[in-house]
Amino acid sequence: MGHSAAEAAAFRAPDSHLLLDYHHAVVERIRHYVLHTLSEEDLERKVDSPTLRQTATVQRRLVGIISEGLQHVGQAAYGRGLLKGHGGLGR
Repeated sequence: MGHSAAEAAAFRAPDSHLLLDYHHAVVERIRHYVLHTLSEEDLERKVDSPTLRQTATVQRRLVGIISEGLQHVGQAAYGRGLLKGHGGLGR
């Protein structure tokens, strides 16, 4: 977000093992937060999002984060299909 076309073109993805390690660490941190830190009362607490420029409940932000993650998984799967020559919608 906010990168120029040249900066985006110059980006090189890190090693897949590094990405998987990062993913596992993030999942574990989220799991710990939800199971050991977050309370039911916290879900209704209002939080500001400087990126979205809005206020929402913790519950709404968590649902948004999960939804966004699922969208990225779909985008990655679509990109993988394109690289394998399957094109859009399996064509």
